[in-house]
Amino acid sequence: MKKLKILFLIISFLFATAASAQTVLKVKGKAALIDTGETPLEVGSEYITVNDVGRKTGLIRIKQVRGNKAVADIEKGIVVVGETLTPRPPPKSRFQDEPAEDDADIRRQPKTQSAAGLIVGYSMDSISFTAGSNQSPPALTQAIAMSGNSYKIKGFYDYPWTDTFTWRFTGGLDGFNATSSGVSPLITSNSSTTASLSATYIALEGSIMWNFYRGKGLTKVYGELGYSFQYNSSTSSNVYSLVAPSYANALFVGGGSNITMSKDTFIPVFLHYDYYLAGSGITQNSINFAAGYGWML
Repeated sequence: MKKLKILFLIISFLFATAASAQTVLKVKGKAALIDTGETPLEVGSEYITVNDVGRKTGLIRIKQVRGNKAVADIEKGIVVVGETLTPRPPPKSRFQDEPAEDDADIRRQPKTQSAAGLIVGYSMDSISFTAGSNQSPPALTQAIAMSGNSYKIKGFYDYPWTDTFTWRFTGGLDGFNATSSGVSPLITSNSSTTASLSATYIALEGSIMWNFYRGKGLTKVYGELGYSFQYNSSTSSNVYSLVAPSYANALFVGGGSNITMSKDTFIPVFLHYDYYLAGSGITQNSINFAAGYGWML
């Protein structure tokens, strides 16, 4: 019976703590919406924001209180939805030159919250064009639609432009592979009825990410728009009229998410549609899925 009373007291304490905890409901620019719970907040009071692993992330000042909601200005750090509040302790002395311990902790957080990591991707590739035989003028032409899949490995660097937008820079190896059966042997260099194209690129990419949702920790969901410059390091094709250029340009659009692993690490996943700015009469595109491992700098 005594054990049941102790268990009941512990559960009651946990529920009371959860009910009274102040949490961040929404962040927009340098303002945050706070759920005050059952504890009233005073206008002008300052609080430290703490993430789900106990790390101090920011300093806020209460600007306006209405019922169990409050609006606060973000004074320092980076505040994320779901974080809890703890009162900022007063400085030890009005003449103290050294920063308060909580301010020092916040300053030790990465100022830019930039990140880096590695990604491995899978791509579904397609290209269509009209091929011709090797005679001049060609004695035969045929419309060909080729498709296949390839893989890629890249490194990335994220730099936050604002709270909402992040620049991502990516570099690494990118592949493109496609085949098509039932073609005329007159348009292939080895008299085959299967047309093939295989290319390996060294890619340099830049994109802007719109972070339209932020969860706990490092978790976020974003849309992305970018450009890819791809240097052709090697190409193999058996189609006479398909000459691969020394480089390729592509625009891509898509979206993805960073999934929190720990206070400093995350798993990036994304889906892209790439449209290649190919030559006249050539339509080339790919759909890419990638995942990897990232860490805060």
